[in-house]
Amino acid sequence: MSHDPTPLATREADEYRLRLELALKSEGLGMWDWDLTSRRVYIDDASAAISALPRAAIEADPATLQQVISSEDALRLNDALERVRTGEDDRLDIELLLQPPAQAPRWIRVNGLVTERGANGLPSRMTGTLRDVSERRRTSQFIAQTQEVAQVGGFEFDITNSTYRWTEGTYRIYGVPDTFQPTGDNIRPLIARPFRAMVRDAFTRARKEGQPFDIEYQIRRADGSQGWARVIGLCDRFQGRPPRVYGIVMDISERKRLERELVEAANQEQQRLGHELHDGLGQELVGLSMMLEAVSQQVKSARPELARQMDQLTRIAGAAVQSTRAIAHGLAPVSAQRGGLVNALRMLVEELQDVQSIQLELDAALGELTALDEITGNHLFRIAQEAVTNALRHGHPSQVIVRLATPAPGILSMEVSDDGIGQHGAPSATQGFGLRSMRHRAAAIGGKFELQVLPAGGTRVTVSCPMAGSSPEGA
Repeated sequence: MSHDPTPLATREADEYRLRLELALKSEGLGMWDWDLTSRRVYIDDASAAISALPRAAIEADPATLQQVISSEDALRLNDALERVRTGEDDRLDIELLLQPPAQAPRWIRVNGLVTERGANGLPSRMTGTLRDVSERRRTSQFIAQTQEVAQVGGFEFDITNSTYRWTEGTYRIYGVPDTFQPTGDNIRPLIARPFRAMVRDAFTRARKEGQPFDIEYQIRRADGSQGWARVIGLCDRFQGRPPRVYGIVMDISERKRLERELVEAANQEQQRLGHELHDGLGQELVGLSMMLEAVSQQVKSARPELARQMDQLTRIAGAAVQSTRAIAHGLAPVSAQRGGLVNALRMLVEELQDVQSIQLELDAALGELTALDEITGNHLFRIAQEAVTNALRHGHPSQVIVRLATPAPGILSMEVSDDGIGQHGAPSATQGFGLRSMRHRAAAIGGKFELQVLPAGGTRVTVSCPMAGSSPEGA
């Protein structure tokens, strides 16, 4: 039987070294060892290959590395090494851009740990690894460029320690420098006041229940400019509880601007058609009605039968006048000439009260809404119209109340409530086109929409939105 004369300790050390080299190779790592006393450096072949520099050159003169990095990186490296030499830090973790002659630039990451100390307690030896991180850096740069083009950023909220992490795109969307440390307190001022409760509620439900969210809100950037953001959040789950919330942030300012321009163009066209119907066709029909009535009076005694026919034509013309005015009002129910939103809602309540055997009320003791533009007013009117119609159709109430209030400076709140049987049995009312339409209209004016089916019966639709001409901060 053959006998290996190599001492056991030596064989174990060789096996350990072999396993270490295999592990480092499989991870794409190189190894280095630095004697701080003699200032000599040892590197393996993998480190030489990663650095694209001759092994002998680095071991003979460690400063060789500084010849292929920028002066800024050289200062960072020297500063990090000095902190290790003086005992200020026992770890080294730095990324450097190497630019070897006649080769493509590459990023390397240098990690090290103090492994020995001298009698004075200061580090005397450091051992570490070298890794080529060029691909990761290229991927990160590609992601950052993609986010910039798509105006998208990412975020992560660690629930266990209440810390936030943002990507470069998110910093850009909120208009804050990369030195900004996101926390719950300093993120809040970046969100326009009317939307803070909505954002807080979304994150609270995600944190406590693991509920995902998709919200849009107005932002107030650090330089004071305004914009819009859409945030989609998802939750991880561990042992039934979410440890983190993560997702994307999208800059939708341009989309919101285009939406508002389209809505404004459509509103202006409706206003134009309404005015033409009222002042054009409507007036012509009024003139026709008056002429018919005059002819009827002239022929009443001489030709009674013709007079009766003329009276009938007069009634038809009068009905056409009323229909034309109703259509004109429906095209643009809210306008300064007609008394604005309050008067439009008052007319809605009065018209429905005439044909319904229930009590309809308007509670709007808030004076003139001078800061409310017609676009916002028309959206609010349509929401109220849909909510009242749903209540009458599905709830069978005895009372419907429409309330307008200003709970905060620059904020308008509208509520439509009823005391009916609720809309539990009417999915079309709570899930159908009407609800989607109300939500869309609320979002179009930067508002928060809420539909509540009350436990005691009945429903409550609430919309709160900023009024044009007022600060989103409510200042």
